Amino acid sequence: MAGSNLIRSNRGANMQYKIGSVGDIRVIPVTQDEILEEFKELMEYLKEKQIFTGKKGEIYSDIVYKGSNVIFLGMGEDGKIDSETVRLMYFKAGRELTDKKADRATVLLNKYPDLCYKKTAVAAYEGLYHSQYRFTKYRTTDKAVSSIEEIGFEVMAGKEDKISEALAEASALTE
Repeated sequence: MAGSNLIRSNRGANMQYKIGSVGDIRVIPVTQDEILEEFKELMEYLKEKQIFTGKKGEIYSDIVYKGSNVIFLGMGEDGKIDSETVRLMYFKAGRELTDKKADRATVLLNKYPDLCYKKTAVAAYEGLYHSQYRFTKYRTTDKAVSSIEEIGFEVMAGKEDKISEALAEASALTE
């Protein structure tokens, strides 16, 4: 199992990543109309009220004191998920984590039928990496912006080394 590694974002902040769980917040990708047993009551309510159904591009966060501390990412129809969808949704997750001033989170990496697991991990990494970029060249005031300090990637059993290697390659390309 790999240790912690460093993501260097374009704005100078550093975000550590590792294989395994970190922090109290979980980022969970959900396919359209999928109901996760662990969050069955919440997800049925969200679906009934048409707040979140897992459609491509949807995002729902429940990050409150004593809440479930989860962000659901709508990935769209199973079988139609590509690396661009993964990249976009993890970008949105990174922005949501930053907006909620979360400094640590665990992101779940699912396996999709038409997408290599390694490519899924790299796309998720890239989305999170790019979510931390802030263009501040013309900013007149130095406004403090929160950033994510550490991300844990929750991966399928037996895939830890391959995903760690893929993340290290993606990290090297973004330096």
